[in-house]
Amino acid sequence: MLRKTTVPLRNTIIKRRPASLTSAWFDLVQRSMEMMQGSATVIATRTAAMAKAGIHPSAAHEREMKRMVHEKVDASAASLAGMAFTAAASCQSLWLGSLWGGRAPTAAQLQRATTRLLGAGLAPYQKTVRSNIKRLRK
Repeated sequence: MLRKTTVPLRNTIIKRRPASLTSAWFDLVQRSMEMMQGSATVIATRTAAMAKAGIHPSAAHEREMKRMVHEKVDASAASLAGMAFTAAASCQSLWLGSLWGGRAPTAAQLQRATTRLLGAGLAPYQKTVRSNIKRLRK
């Protein structure tokens, strides 16, 4: 008999907020480091494949080189779009808070907004690097 497992609705909709601003920045730094290490792995793998192909690359090598360009363009576009939407949402949230609360945003609120903005810009690149690592290790 199969048991149906349910995921609480809260976990699927609301993202967990880091406990403190310090942990939010630490999370961002950790994600950046993971992406940089992964990028080095992908670059080394692709460089070795290009060196192995020499001056007469096969169709597979040419597809991989074209893929590199398309991935960079797609990740850049997704990053810019994510940052734009996050910036718009943060500005709206901070503006409405100041409108209703009658106070200017605090430094902590501005730092959290900055952290979210940077995280939104990093996410598409991180996703692309992770998928490349999985694909190239095969």
